[in-house]
Amino acid sequence: MKNRFLFFLCAILVMSMGIVDTLRGLFAPLFSGVFGFSIEQITLIVSLSYLGSLFCLFSGGPAIKRLGERKAVIAFIVILILAVAMLFLGSTYVLLAAGFFLAVGMTTILNICVNLLADNFSRDDTIRYVNILFFIQMIGFIVPQFLLSPFVYSKSVWQTTTATIAVVLALLAVGFHRAKIEIPEKNGNGKNEEGNGNGNGKSLFSLVMVTLVLTFYLIGEHGTINYFMSYGTVGLGMDSGLVGIYLAIFFTGMMIGRLAFSTVIAKIGNVLSIMLSLAVALASFLLVYRAGMLPLIFVSGLGCAIVYPTSVAMARLCVEREKGATATTLAMAFASLADVFFNLGYGKVIDALGFSVAILAIPLAIAIGLVFSIVLLVAKGRNLG
Repeated sequence: MKNRFLFFLCAILVMSMGIVDTLRGLFAPLFSGVFGFSIEQITLIVSLSYLGSLFCLFSGGPAIKRLGERKAVIAFIVILILAVAMLFLGSTYVLLAAGFFLAVGMTTILNICVNLLADNFSRDDTIRYVNILFFIQMIGFIVPQFLLSPFVYSKSVWQTTTATIAVVLALLAVGFHRAKIEIPEKNGNGKNEEGNGNGNGKSLFSLVMVTLVLTFYLIGEHGTINYFMSYGTVGLGMDSGLVGIYLAIFFTGMMIGRLAFSTVIAKIGNVLSIMLSLAVALASFLLVYRAGMLPLIFVSGLGCAIVYPTSVAMARLCVEREKGATATTLAMAFASLADVFFNLGYGKVIDALGFSVAILAIPLAIAIGLVFSIVLLVAKGRNLG
């Protein structure tokens, strides 16, 4: 692996972003029980976080192109430090809401920056390192839930956590300023059917297919994350603690899969990897949601593991490198918008059909994503880039 220092910086950065992403849900009891915010106010924070993510997706691509990757990463880290400082002062509602608006937005766009920097680790195996970094990010997301869950009503722990994150981010900004960052050139003749990524109709077709795969995959994955607890407790009448364990098993499967399958992608191709992963996810989700075989949620996590980081990394492979940030942000923005609109209407579907029927929208979304991945495989072969 080339540029180990840059990889180390990216690893600490994504782990820090994973911790930031878990704060909103983990410390919700603090916001309501100690800070005195209502459920409606906390729900609004969630909505503002989504808006922050979308805003940064639409504005971040042009910023990366204008500033360059090094300056963009440093600028986004500085803004994230300001956001975390607002969270530190989160007993004031406006600061807490604004902090999460910026924090979630910055973690979203920094994920894209890390993706773009992956060329510095390897010219031929970048997607492997992207998946390893996303594995590390999941550690940052999951571990604090175990370590900090006994202290979710503690204002001092909240402030210690946010202050520590801010200090780490400041050190990272210095590190990225000093790190060696290159902009590798793509081979002129390309390595696959996509050619040299000259932005023609074929590349646009690939980008559209990758975007549609990402869109329906996110609907399925986020559907499980957002509604599995309600499905288990309300739809199946299970104990919330047991359902929570199953959801943790799903995340564990995703985390293990990202590390275990990261080396497989380069061997069998990124398109084929996504298609096989979605096929496994679809089969296991059907058994989980249709046949009630809940322990197989672990297999669903394995199936979902590499789809998001790999498809995000593939978006930039469909175009010239200088257009990579724009292509990636547009793909993620479209997928995020579709996810938001799905959630806006899904509650009414649950009310109308009941959980036992409505929950099948999750495997249906995965199935549609699988169809688009098969179309991409047939049209472009098993590997893009």
